[in-house]
Amino acid sequence: MKFVLVLFFLFSPFCSGQTIYATEFEEYEDGAENLDDWIGSSPGTGSYGLDYELVSGLQNSAFIGFERPVQPLVTLVKAHDFDPVKAGTPTVTLESLLGVEDSTNGRRDTFSIVFLNSSGDLLASIQFRNGDDDFGLWYSDGVTIRDSSLDFIRGELQLLTIEIDFAINRWSVQLDGIDIIRNVVFHSGNKVIDLGFTGVQWDLSSNVTLGYGDNYLLIADWYVRAVPTTSFKVLGLSRVGVVSEILFEPELGFSYQLQTSPDLSTNFQDEDSEMTENGLRYFDPSLRSFSRVVRKYAIPVAQ
Repeated sequence: MKFVLVLFFLFSPFCSGQTIYATEFEEYEDGAENLDDWIGSSPGTGSYGLDYELVSGLQNSAFIGFERPVQPLVTLVKAHDFDPVKAGTPTVTLESLLGVEDSTNGRRDTFSIVFLNSSGDLLASIQFRNGDDDFGLWYSDGVTIRDSSLDFIRGELQLLTIEIDFAINRWSVQLDGIDIIRNVVFHSGNKVIDLGFTGVQWDLSSNVTLGYGDNYLLIADWYVRAVPTTSFKVLGLSRVGVVSEILFEPELGFSYQLQTSPDLSTNFQDEDSEMTENGLRYFDPSLRSFSRVVRKYAIPVAQ
């Protein structure tokens, strides 16, 4: 099998912070079943593993799909057993360069990036649906699956960036810098929310494995990091008429999105702000601005 895209650049991570897990799959030996520290549900079938130069110049990459599995739902995950809130780093990012190669046998399936807690319960997922009737990017909060109304590109590697705030149970997802979801509920069920596993799934459109599509998901890189958060420092407050102004002290290496909340735990709303030479400036036309709580949402920038 051969991925159709010729890769002209190598992906480099942009996120700083504590590394939970990082791989470009170069440390593994080429061949199926050699992801020995990942856990797979369809061993011995060649339906996941490693291959060399699926994309020209990429060298090793992982894949899931292509060969007939032993069950209609195939899972491949990496264990982390990490509680971001208890660790004091409630924000976790996952970055991966990946892509879906289309089927040649006329049958098409769904590939998902999944998050499981330490008990193995599915918390949330991003789905690359390759079927003709439901093609596109979907997402699940562990209870409800929703259509994002956005698409991916078959046969091309794309950069997936996921950021989860475990403290407030919210997450945002981008594909090639385009928002798929932003600041929506991560898990709406009643499961324990921690970072037990990250990984991928292959969900056949057929109820029997004989009906598998030979499409597959290629994964070039997989970076999981915990981003430290610090209390922000307010440099100054002022009010001109009904417009309130708050000036925050920025931190090097981060860009910012300011958010407001009535209680710092629910109903977060993005707010416009401006980086100036004196600090990060936020304008609020509300008469009650200082009765609301403002937090600084820090995003690591490219290194």
